[in-house]
Amino acid sequence: INAEYMGIEKRLSTEGSVPMTLRLLVNKDNIRARKIFVAAKYAGITIEVPPFEMGKDNESEDFLAFKNPLGKVPVLETPEGYVFESNAIARYVARKAKGLYGKNELEQAQIDQWIDFSSNEIEPSAITWLGPIFGFGTFNAELHQQAVNYLKTALQALNRYLERNTYLVGERLSIADIILTSTLLPLYQKVFDPMFRKPYFNVNRWFELITQQPNFKAVVSLSPAAWCTVAQKATVKKEEKKEEKKEEKKEEKKEKPKEEKKPKEEKPKEEKPKEDKKKKPKDDDEEEEEDVEKEEKKPNPLDNLPKSNFALDAYKREYSNNKDVAASTQFLWDNYDPQGYCLFYCKYKYNEENNALFKTTNLIGGFFQRLERMHKYAFGQMLICGTEKSHDISGFWIFRGPVLPDLMLDVPDTELYEWTPIPWEQIDQHKATILDYLKWEKDAAGKPCLDGKTFK
Repeated sequence: INAEYMGIEKRLSTEGSVPMTLRLLVNKDNIRARKIFVAAKYAGITIEVPPFEMGKDNESEDFLAFKNPLGKVPVLETPEGYVFESNAIARYVARKAKGLYGKNELEQAQIDQWIDFSSNEIEPSAITWLGPIFGFGTFNAELHQQAVNYLKTALQALNRYLERNTYLVGERLSIADIILTSTLLPLYQKVFDPMFRKPYFNVNRWFELITQQPNFKAVVSLSPAAWCTVAQKATVKKEEKKEEKKEEKKEEKKEKPKEEKKPKEEKPKEEKPKEDKKKKPKDDDEEEEEDVEKEEKKPNPLDNLPKSNFALDAYKREYSNNKDVAASTQFLWDNYDPQGYCLFYCKYKYNEENNALFKTTNLIGGFFQRLERMHKYAFGQMLICGTEKSHDISGFWIFRGPVLPDLMLDVPDTELYEWTPIPWEQIDQHKATILDYLKWEKDAAGKPCLDGKTFK
């Protein structure tokens, strides 16, 4: 996030803010309260959260009479009275910070339109999708698919808008950005996997920008590295499936007319052909797996490149089998084809967040898993360097082709790294550093290696 964005946040945090304390009646870990706390950070307001017991405090006569007749939370206690509904509370708090609710009536109306967009176009489908995962409601395949399709339509519209706009309204962050981001946040955490979010580049850029603001991170921290990698699914109980099948069988029996019994005719015994076990009926999961296997592999554009004299597989074998890394590296320089291949350094953009070695290692492992189609066309050496609780991820790569392949760009993790090409004309200046990577000794900054992974 560049200095300009940081400056905008700083101004929003201080301009026109009124120091005050409010009380929010809410149960623990209420996701709808997040946007309220974020808005309070920008407004310079302290929000106290007293102990609150759902099923008791929200059903008291006092609560139903004066705070929320529906018995729901959150409810904000202000010096002037009470406010319920999370978006209304967020609006109330945003008005305490100059500019967070727009600088004129038009911007305020535009903010309201995006809050309505969040409530009407995103939230209902998000509840349908996420509810069964969190254990609320029963999974319904038809409604689930409908919700997914609605969300795709809404995200397409949002993506088009954000192609030309940094923020939802005007040139600075507003309460509309906070509310819509808060609504999308559990989707990015649980179900928006890399393939799902791939078409929505502008939405992803905007979502990252908002969630990485210090005031947002102070309430809930979600770095791009923690975005969903595998979409969670609602579990359907086996008992429910069995009951459905039983009902289907009953219906089939009812529909079949009774056949008249015919006298048995004696026939010579015939050898029954052995049943083909493969002809047993398959459940839906088996059929889906079979369909995936039958899908034809898409042609790899790297196969259409002019033939190269450098055999990358030969170097991989040399590197794996020769304990003398300096010798295998010399094999690389003696046989390398700068016309058919390219060299790159990479560096992880969010190294400051890496403080647990097993988590840092998992980041690289997940990246490699999604590079399945690149094994034939790439070699990579990724190192984790630094100290016990401060890790930097960086690496050295060889790719087929003159530039970073499109297949790499198709992998969402690639965006989490800075990629620096190594010009072949300057290779002598880089040979020592590359050798350090291949030996697992240190990175380009000279930090000692703690662990690493090789892609080959």
